[in-house]
Amino acid sequence: MTFGVLVYAVFVALSYHYFFVRHRVEYVPDYRPSRVELATACKWSICGVLGNALLLLPIQLMIAHGWSRLYVGLAERGWPVLLLSSLGAVAVAETGVYWTHRMLHTDPFFRWFHRVHHQFREPNPAITYAVHDHRVSPSAALSPIHICLY
Repeated sequence: MTFGVLVYAVFVALSYHYFFVRHRVEYVPDYRPSRVELATACKWSICGVLGNALLLLPIQLMIAHGWSRLYVGLAERGWPVLLLSSLGAVAVAETGVYWTHRMLHTDPFFRWFHRVHHQFREPNPAITYAVHDHRVSPSAALSPIHICLY
């Protein structure tokens, strides 16, 4: 989990520096930086990443113990099955994420889960995973990509 938070922090820092500092005039000319808002966004995002990791841990453990249809060897099923299953998984996941996000914009889900994500005045990379720390996004627990594994 520490590695995931580190990867997240590095990519947020790099993308923030690239888009909001170095090329601000090109990409976000109206951006008004706020240290307090950025720190709050980082705090909520780290809570969201950790919460999502805890919710997905049982699914990952089931995969690790062989309780899924996930396969790692190409020789087992071949390239055509890998390609088709990958395309199918992406189609299912993206459709599920879209509809889950639409659901999060309706009451009571917006109030319960998603309001924190939209509380910030200025968009920035740190708010990507900003969700309530005690009410982690339901899309993690019901992640559509995991449906494809069973």
